Amino acid sequence: MFADPPGEPRIEGYEEGETIRRGQQVELVCRSKGGNPPAQLVWYRNDVQVQSVWNTKGRFSENFYKFTASPADNNARVVCEARSVMSKTPLKTEVKLSVHCEYLLKQIFDVQLFIACVLFRKLRV
Repeated sequence: MFADPPGEPRIEGYEEGETIRRGQQVELVCRSKGGNPPAQLVWYRNDVQVQSVWNTKGRFSENFYKFTASPADNNARVVCEARSVMSKTPLKTEVKLSVHCEYLLKQIFDVQLFIACVLFRKLRV
């Protein structure tokens, strides 16, 4: 039996610069090849760990992250981290999400309010 560090993780299902629509179902998969023992893959969204379960398939470790895109996901940083006893520090890869939100129009006492993703994000902070 030999020990071997895992390969760099990679994220599939989204390429940085792509645009996701608000309400779209998104499925990202993180894969890391090799490693003995295999890497444990962990997702983070804006530095907060996302609940998910990793598994191994052949020589790959993989972990799926599924969510419905919302305005709060615009500019979110999604990180996949590969942890292994064979690596002193975790291996990481990340993408920054871009969510397109149509402007929401509401009529309130003959006053029109326009709310965009950018405003939503600024109001949350």
